[in-house]
Amino acid sequence: MTYEPQSGAAGGKHRRPCGFCRIHPADLRDRETGLVWCLGCASDLIHTGDPITDYEEFDTGDRYGDLLARHGSGLYTAFRRRGGPGRPYPGQA
Repeated sequence: MTYEPQSGAAGGKHRRPCGFCRIHPADLRDRETGLVWCLGCASDLIHTGDPITDYEEFDTGDRYGDLLARHGSGLYTAFRRRGGPGRPYPGQA
C-alpha cells in the first residue's frame, strides 16, 4: 500500500500520521513493508535491533540516516547479561 497525497494537500506525504503511534507525522517510509514511521518510533526500532534499512525520507535531509550512523545499525546488538557472577538470569532458579 502506498500513500499518494491528494491534489492541493499542503505539505505532501509527511502530513500522514505515523503508522505505529498515530500521534506524530510520518517522517519516512519503509520501502520493504510500505509502513510509514515517525522519527521517534523509527529510532526505537534501531534500539531494539530491528532498524529500517531500506527507507525513503519524506523531507529533505537524512535525519534517520544520521540516527543510524550515531547509534549503529542495530543489526549486531550485543546483549549484556543481566545477572552478575554467580547470579542467574531473571526467571531461572
